[in-house]
Amino acid sequence: MENKHQLLSRQSQKQADIADADADADAEAETFPPSSCNLFSMHTPLAPHLHTEECNRIIARLLACHAENSKLQQLFGACNELDTQMR
Repeated sequence: MENKHQLLSRQSQKQADIADADADADAEAETFPPSSCNLFSMHTPLAPHLHTEECNRIIARLLACHAENSKLQQLFGACNELDTQMR
């Protein structure tokens, strides 16, 4: 049977382990995701200087389609053809 000292020592060791795990998780959270990674973007950046003139015309039509159609219409494929052409 454990005495009080052993029990307290074991409990404090568990608390130290938990604190270490929390510190490791915090350090990992600071480095992930990398700043260049955008987890909420569906495609590459659409900045004009990154694409050809043909691609820029498709991107402009896609953005216009998104502006003209509701999210529900987009969900049911209103802009899918342009999105496929862009890829």
